[in-house]
Amino acid sequence: MIKYKTESNLIVWKLDLPVYVLEGTIIDIETDGNNEIIVFGYISENSLVSVLRTIQTDYNLFLRQIYKKLKVLRKPFYGYNTDFEKKFLGYNDIWIDLMSIHKRLSKINNVKLPKLKEVSPAAYLNYYNLSNLDISNKEVPNYWKNYILSKDESILEAIIRHNVIDLLSELNLLLANKFLSWELKL
Repeated sequence: MIKYKTESNLIVWKLDLPVYVLEGTIIDIETDGNNEIIVFGYISENSLVSVLRTIQTDYNLFLRQIYKKLKVLRKPFYGYNTDFEKKFLGYNDIWIDLMSIHKRLSKINNVKLPKLKEVSPAAYLNYYNLSNLDISNKEVPNYWKNYILSKDESILEAIIRHNVIDLLSELNLLLANKFLSWELKL
């Protein structure tokens, strides 16, 4: 994993993956709990990239960089909760909800819809009692607020790590969906 800070005060984590996403891009964002994006993460081809803004980052510049990147990323866009991503990023017609198959299967089999944390690799963290390495979606805004108050950038590690874990979990969903679509002829 490569970690660095850009001239515009963005913190970037980049990881080369041993797998290649042939079609589209997996996207996951984290917000401050209100109306601002604080992390933009994606998996395209064999790269996972998670970009987190700091309080020194100009928010409008951050948004322009996200929209510039969205124009060049491979379509379609995959997401765990595409309504959430669409609300912030737009591009309404080119999103594929990674949970659509699971929503149908849950309904057919009368079982609870799995949460992203119940899908690998987050499930591995729980299995090996390493869940302290990740925070919940609901905790992200609190970590952000604590960072704003303290200006301690080490707090941001938990937020960006959470985004990376979500992206890897969504990659797992994409792979599982390919198998389920083929096997169940969905």
